[in-house]
Amino acid sequence: MYYHFKVHKESDGYWAECVELEGCFTQAANKKKLRENMAEALNSHLSEPVASDFIFPEPRENIRAAVEKIKVRPEVAFPILLKSMRLSDKKRQHDYQKALGFKNVFQYQRLEKIGANPNLKMISLVKEKFPGFKIEKVF
Repeated sequence: MYYHFKVHKESDGYWAECVELEGCFTQAANKKKLRENMAEALNSHLSEPVASDFIFPEPRENIRAAVEKIKVRPEVAFPILLKSMRLSDKKRQHDYQKALGFKNVFQYQRLEKIGANPNLKMISLVKEKFPGFKIEKVF
């Protein structure tokens, strides 16, 4: 999953703003450091606690402006995409917990927690039970 940043040149360096995520921006003295800062700003922004029913806007596919594509780390992308799918389906965590065969909802909640690191067996189970889950966006 990649988000897009528009880069601006100033007299003393650069700054960039994420096209899809309001309030996600950064700055740096040079382009190399700016690119590092964009990745950090993006992943930090997506990791911030938000309302339980909030869905981050997905990256846009067709952006015509000159932008930098910045990758979301998989441990950030997986829980965001899973939560987004569940909320779009108008389901509760309890519903997904049952569908995955977990004994309690806390097992499911760990999958929606930023930093989740599911193993291949769990990723396979999620994809099997929820075919609409776009695993390719995680990587």
